[in-house]
Amino acid sequence: MAKYTDEDYENVIKGINKEWTKEETDHLWALCEEYDLRFIVIADRYNSGFNDTQETQNLTKKRDRKAKSKAVTKLNTKSRVWSDRTVDELKDRYYTVSRALLEA
Repeated sequence: MAKYTDEDYENVIKGINKEWTKEETDHLWALCEEYDLRFIVIADRYNSGFNDTQETQNLTKKRDRKAKSKAVTKLNTKSRVWSDRTVDELKDRYYTVSRALLEA
């Protein structure tokens, strides 16, 4: 499985599809690695949202309730957007990015 750095993302991946964010791509990559490219399982986990991201870990560290509330709202908004991905969209993103990384 091809891994990528932040530099790879900026130089190769970022321009492939503007509908995908780096966070979404990172999450997809982590799931692909964890579930050995079993895309039905990956889609199920992906669409349930990010439960173990840096953002959720940071929420537990924040003491300011207002800031925590804003962060939770932001995270929930992202999860709703991310839940729209189909198995075919996840496969397409993975294989398109993998191809671009190999060509670079």
